[in-house]
Amino acid sequence: MESHAEFLRRVTLDDALIAALREDYTKAPLTEADRAMLNYVVQLTRDATRLTPQDHDKLRAVGFDDLAIL
Repeated sequence: MESHAEFLRRVTLDDALIAALREDYTKAPLTEADRAMLNYVVQLTRDATRLTPQDHDKLRAVGFDDLAIL
C-alpha cells in the first residue's frame, strides 16, 4: 500500500486524496470509474473466485473495456 500511495502522491500532488484513500477508499472523493475499479480490485484480492460477469459489467458501465479490465 505504501509504495502505491507514494506513487499516487507524486503523480497527483494531492495529499488530502492520499489520506482519504488510506483511511477508507469508499469515502474518498473519487470518480465513479475509479470507485468501481477499486471495488473490483478489493474483490479480486479478497476472493477472485467470487467475481462474476456482473462485476465486469459494472466496470464496462463506467467506461472500462475488456483490455482495461484485464
